Amino acid sequence: MYLYNQHHIKPLFVDFFPWKQKEEEDQNKINIEEIKKEAYLQGLKEGIEKGRIEAEKEAQQQIKKIKEEYEKEKKQIILNAASKLTQITEQISSLREEIINKSEEDILKIALMIAKKVIKAEVSQGTEALLNNIKEALSNTIEKDKVIVRVHPEDYEKLKSIETLKEVLDVDELVLQKDESISIPGGCIVETRFSEIDARIETQLKAIEKLFLGNGR
Repeated sequence: MYLYNQHHIKPLFVDFFPWKQKEEEDQNKINIEEIKKEAYLQGLKEGIEKGRIEAEKEAQQQIKKIKEEYEKEKKQIILNAASKLTQITEQISSLREEIINKSEEDILKIALMIAKKVIKAEVSQGTEALLNNIKEALSNTIEKDKVIVRVHPEDYEKLKSIETLKEVLDVDELVLQKDESISIPGGCIVETRFSEIDARIETQLKAIEKLFLGNGR
């Protein structure tokens, strides 16, 4: 019979332990790698999420900024448009007023031109208008002792033929003179010792023109 020497017998757990230990080490390595991988993936995921949140936040800020700039520019555009519209309205109003004033001025000038023609036509028809003009001029003075009446050359010839002219004009002494400066028949200049009355037709027309069209026109 074969006898085993106790020194020759090695416990099985002695041979098994190193293998078990290696298996555990390998498993630990695998677990560490998985933990690292999981941590990496988790960190990556968190980083991506954080980046997404930051990107969304930045995007919201940019959108808000763009909206604010847009609103600001829109408001400025509206203000500019309103200002321009006001200017255009003022220009139209000014132009309208200018057109109205110009039209009124043109109408007055035409009316005045017609009035001049009518007056000239009336005074050229006879001596009655001329005598009335002289009487009107004499009514502005109380002095009737000696009166000088200057008239248009054509009117001079008409008045000279009236023998009772002094009585018609109700003056004590009358001197009748031709005056080349009187351009329109029917007018006269009456002189006394203390006054001179300009009753020329052209002077009266200028007064009417000044009254209708205003000073400085």
